[in-house]
Amino acid sequence: MDDVTLLAAVACVALAILVWLMWRSATEPGWSGMSQSEKKRWREEEAKRKAKK
Repeated sequence: MDDVTLLAAVACVALAILVWLMWRSATEPGWSGMSQSEKKRWREEEAKRKAKK
């Protein structure tokens, strides 16, 4: 039973580290600029579609 508990604890720690790394990466300034440019591109495409109708 101790091996299973140790394995579960290691898995939880590894998952926590991965989530923290993903969160840190997603909150970098580069992502903010990219999402803003994507939103702008999406709005322009929507405006073009509406203008065609």
